Amino acid sequence: MKKDTISEQRRQLVGLFGNALDGFTENQYEEILKIGNFLQTSLSNLINKYLYVDNLFGQPICQFKLSVPLDYDNDTRIDHTIEKAKEEKSTLYCNTDFNSKNFIKSTNKLIPGKNYLVEFIPVLSQATNEDCFVFFEKRKVILVGGPGLALVYDFKKNDFPLNTYLFSFDKKDSLWKDAAGKLKVPSIRHHLNGGFSFRVDSFNGSLHNGDCLLCIYEQ
Repeated sequence: MKKDTISEQRRQLVGLFGNALDGFTENQYEEILKIGNFLQTSLSNLINKYLYVDNLFGQPICQFKLSVPLDYDNDTRIDHTIEKAKEEKSTLYCNTDFNSKNFIKSTNKLIPGKNYLVEFIPVLSQATNEDCFVFFEKRKVILVGGPGLALVYDFKKNDFPLNTYLFSFDKKDSLWKDAAGKLKVPSIRHHLNGGFSFRVDSFNGSLHNGDCLLCIYEQ
């Protein structure tokens, strides 16, 4: 019975991928056939990454409901948070590039008055940004960039895991580029002494065991 089930699932997948090839011209089919081995390998790698990406990440360190304030403004939130943070003794460092102007183009802007589910997901093994995006897609994470991270800090900073960088990813088009053209991702580090650092890190760098992802979900 189990073998029959697997055969049926395989048949459905063959049909699914076959449908993706509908509508091409004769010349286009010929071009696709020329790179058939490359496409087969690429598809196999993509499927394997999707299936095993969960092994790179752990169970939530923290999970909570976030109620977005009615006066929340995505376009100014980071500056609002940084301004208050600079007056607190627990703030050890603020990168001047961590500001509203640089990270104003959030893929998803949190909606005032709406509730969201928030999780801090630990990285268990070295993970690339590609791994992270496969994980986000699989978990249906909404990408909120710097403004979302700033709001979560304002309400839950004491729950940030110690000695950890908490990263808030966004799509490439929404991230800030420095003078050298390098994409940057906002993060906040919670130090062992209780202090906080507001940072921008390389989008192309890898995350390591002990780092965390900010994951926000629709409710």
